Amino acid sequence: MKPGRGAPLALFLFLAALTPAASAGDQQSEVRMRRGADRRVRPIRPSAPAAALRALDTCDEVRSYLIDVAVERILEYRYNQWDFYPWAGGAGGRETLDVPSDYTTTNNQEQGVDEIDIVKTNGTHLYATEGESLHILKSWPAEATSELARVAAPDQALGLFLHDDRVLVASQVWSIGGDRLIGPQYPPSATRLQLLDVRNPSVPAVLRTIEVEGTLVDARLIGADLYAVIRSNFDLPSELWDLAYRRDIGLPDLPWDATAEERERILDEARAILRPYVEEIIAGIP
Repeated sequence: MKPGRGAPLALFLFLAALTPAASAGDQQSEVRMRRGADRRVRPIRPSAPAAALRALDTCDEVRSYLIDVAVERILEYRYNQWDFYPWAGGAGGRETLDVPSDYTTTNNQEQGVDEIDIVKTNGTHLYATEGESLHILKSWPAEATSELARVAAPDQALGLFLHDDRVLVASQVWSIGGDRLIGPQYPPSATRLQLLDVRNPSVPAVLRTIEVEGTLVDARLIGADLYAVIRSNFDLPSELWDLAYRRDIGLPDLPWDATAEERERILDEARAILRPYVEEIIAGIP
């Protein structure tokens, strides 16, 4: 069973005027090593991820990055033999001076860094995302709680931020204008960020809408600046995976009991062999 063919590219989006800082959403996976009846495979320990973002400013830099990623994925496919299984507020719009003296907000891990959530409150109103809607409710006094407005969101509302008299709703969009966004093997996907004026919660007004290819990983709000991490998947050509076991290109074998130094030497040799072939294949991608 071949590993997933999508090499992740992270697009980091900075938006001003209620704009998401992002930490990547946590994902967990259960990893199982497959061994053949007559073959023992010693896995290569994955290297620790870099602690800094890598900016790609030109198409040439993106292409070079894809080549690096493809070479390492081919090495993992040939020498690791891993199988991967998923493991399963503001004060606007107040109609009365009768307001709560205090209220709790959603829990944040870092002081001054607000996290995207499905419910936010300013003490007098609740804002909640559910399915394809943003619900705006009057919540004070508690016995008079009622829904004031409902705003449609495309496909799936992922969460929201509340800052003064503005609400930003993040939604998943499966297409933009009917165009497929990623490729034939993936559903078209985009993230919509919609900024609303809720000074009058009964009549919310759309101030700005931004749509970006990819799925939302996570988002943070620092002051009035919103930071989002958006992820797109790139479909690597099938010819790349065929390189892993092509006998005519001379890839070395990796003994299961090789020392760390021997493994690194063999992998460096394999990288040097693979790179020209990978560069040729990647060069054929528009």
